[in-house]
Amino acid sequence: MNPLSFQYLHEFLPWDITDQVRANAALGGIPAYLHKFNRRLNFWKNISENILEKGTYVYSEAEILLNYEFREPANYMVLPGPMHQGKEA
Repeated sequence: MNPLSFQYLHEFLPWDITDQVRANAALGGIPAYLHKFNRRLNFWKNISENILEKGTYVYSEAEILLNYEFREPANYMVLPGPMHQGKEA
C-alpha cells in the first residue's frame, strides 16, 4: 500500500492544517501509522501515546524492521545511542 497523499489526510485526522503537516512529516502518510492515531486527541498527545511510549506499534516498528532485515539486529540496535550522543560507534 502506498503512503496516503497529504490532500486526503484531513479525512483521517480532521485537525488544523499545522497539525496535519506535523502528522504528515512524522508519519510519512503511512496508513498503518495513521490508523493508530486517535483523531480526538491532538497531534502532540498522539505522538506521546503512539510513538514515544515504549511497546506501542510505531515505537516498536524500527526494531521489527531490523529483525526482519538483518540476521544480527542487536548489532544495529546499539548504534543509535552513541550516534545520538555525538560519539563514533
